[in-house]
Amino acid sequence: MNDTSKSPYSSIRSFIALQVQKFIPKTSWYDIDNNIINAHGGGFLYDDFTETYYWYGEARPTSGWCATGVSCYSSKNLINWKYEGIVLSDTSTNSTGETPVLERPKVIYNDSTKKYVMWMHIDYSDYSLANAGVAVSDSPIGPFEYLGNERPTGAMSRASAPHRPPSTSTGDSDGSTTWPYR
Repeated sequence: MNDTSKSPYSSIRSFIALQVQKFIPKTSWYDIDNNIINAHGGGFLYDDFTETYYWYGEARPTSGWCATGVSCYSSKNLINWKYEGIVLSDTSTNSTGETPVLERPKVIYNDSTKKYVMWMHIDYSDYSLANAGVAVSDSPIGPFEYLGNERPTGAMSRASAPHRPPSTSTGDSDGSTTWPYR
């Protein structure tokens, strides 16, 4: 094959993607650019429109635990992940002047608004706020626009997040989204 533009080894990126064939527990997981995946406390979305899986998680610095934003990765096979970037920065969630705690981002698709909706836990460093934050985007890879935070059910936001059945963008049979809380 003389045409290198059609060769699967025409770039390092393609070569690395071809090498990753399985996930090994208790080891670091690398994206297709050979960087450690940085998506803590996150969630997954399968998008019917792009036929792609998306992994959203807290982007954390190499030292410290407080997220600097929400990172996004995409994959067609759940093994090889492409880094899409920071889709929501922690500074956009700062409405109080205090450094915000942003945790456990989850994304769903809203059929009514045709938007991707990100829900997350927003808090103060002493965990006294305990609100749910929400952001929206026209694309699964952002950028997401932060709309604010509140307690939708009146209860503190800890481990709860909106839920739709896996592998569907339409949600429950009536198109609704369920908000479980503890």
